[in-house]
Formats: sequence, structure tokens, C-alpha cells
Amino acid sequence: MPPRCVERCIDSSSSTRSGFATDSTLGAANRRAERSAMTMPVERTRNLIQAGAFLRDLSANQHVPREIRTEAYRLLRHFPSVSDVAAIAENEARLLEVAKSHLLQNYLVADFDPEWVRGYMSGPHIGG
Repeated sequence: MPPRCVERCIDSSSSTRSGFATDSTLGAANRRAERSAMTMPVERTRNLIQAGAFLRDLSANQHVPREIRTEAYRLLRHFPSVSDVAAIAENEARLLEVAKSHLLQNYLVADFDPEWVRGYMSGPHIGG
């Protein structure tokens, strides 16, 4: 569960005072999701890599409350690194070759584009 101070840190311009979405904003989000319902493996991989980089930045940012940095660091300790994601994708590709089933699909890709983390000061999560 996120620390209590997350609510205080959420921008007051968000959809509700507490920062949580209302039914009307969820409806709009669902309509957008329906238009692009299928997430491609490269998109899923990119978002996973970017989430790790974001957690690294958040845990290292001294302007963020200590409680938030600590939670980001705790989550990052168990978050898959770039090499973990690549290994999962490679094992998944081998499984697809062996299974030869049209019902299975790739969820991740093994390729990592350094551009994915260009805006993150701490770079990609490399473990440790």
C-alpha cells in the first residue's frame, strides 16, 4: 500500500480533491482504452523499462518526501531489471517455439532501446 503522504503529494489539479479518478474520468479513460485496446509487446516492454527508471529517479530525488523515496526504493528492490526483462522475453520466445500454438503470444520483447529512458536522470533499472 502506498504511504499516506502520496495523497498530499498529488497535484491539486487532478480529477478529484484526493487525486483519485471519478466515474466520469474513468469513463473517458475506458473509451480511450477501447480505441487502442491491444498493447503490443514492445509497448509493454518499454513501459516496464520506463517504470523501473521512474522508480530509480523517484527513489533518488531529494526533493521528494523521504517516505515516498523509501517506498519507491522498496518497490524497486523487487522490480525486474533490464536484464530480467530480456531473459523473460527470451524464455517466452523459446516457449512459443516449442509450444507452436496460435493461442500463445509474446508479452515482452528482448530488445531494449536506450531512447526509452532518455528523459530519466538515473537511467534504466539495472538491478542491485
